Amino acid sequence: MERHIEKSIQLLQKLEKSNEPYNLGFSGGKDSVVILDLAKKAGVQFNAIYAVTTVDAPGTIDFIKKNYPEVKILHPDITFFQLVAKKGFPSRTRRFCCEFLKEKYGIGKRSIEGMRASEGRKRKAYEPEQCDSRNFMKGAVHILPILEWTEKQVWDYIRENNLPYIKYYDKPYNFNRHGCIGCPLASNKQKRKEFSAFPKYAFAYIRAIKKYIKTHPNTMFGKFFENEYEAFYFYVNSDMSIAKIKERRNSLFKPNYKEIVDNYLGLNQ
Repeated sequence: MERHIEKSIQLLQKLEKSNEPYNLGFSGGKDSVVILDLAKKAGVQFNAIYAVTTVDAPGTIDFIKKNYPEVKILHPDITFFQLVAKKGFPSRTRRFCCEFLKEKYGIGKRSIEGMRASEGRKRKAYEPEQCDSRNFMKGAVHILPILEWTEKQVWDYIRENNLPYIKYYDKPYNFNRHGCIGCPLASNKQKRKEFSAFPKYAFAYIRAIKKYIKTHPNTMFGKFFENEYEAFYFYVNSDMSIAKIKERRNSLFKPNYKEIVDNYLGLNQ
């Protein structure tokens, strides 16, 4: 563990440019708590920011203000739900929400971020200093000091250093991630946990996609979904195909997706 800590601190110090403070993306989650502490110990210059997405877990902003007051909180010009009403639901490969609500603060900058290789196949190929090849990011660079850390090492570091962390990792929530409620990158299981804990968010998703379907009848959502509940059910089940939706719709017992969604949220218990 000590080797990983030393390596992370040395990376930050080695890559620092004295005339250009790092941008540090803080989410309030366990990984961002660790990178913030490592940046402090490294003695490097940085500006820590929290980008409000409007699908933030309740209490996140208060948690940050109380425990990490050095983090600057930035509010968006447009809400997530306004984006959905204009563009439909995001997906793993179409995360326009990140572009509008989070990533714009890192355009052209060198940002310290808490990504870890163990979180996904694509991330295993990342380098500790990862260039962003997307044109709109204008040469942004992602500095990943805990890329090689395991989840256990993250928690060990938090506990050994008595770092405050948000309550949603503990009972009764037991979330394995902390971020936007209903993020398309979250597993089906995690999305269900989040929406069941905060059903108001689910209904906001449903209202937003209803507006989109009504005003964009010739898009995928407008063509393939009969109503907002069917579209929401498709969204929260990332392994569901359009063909499967059609098959269910044409079956002898046509699904009542409002009832299915209510059951999904635990409202009929």
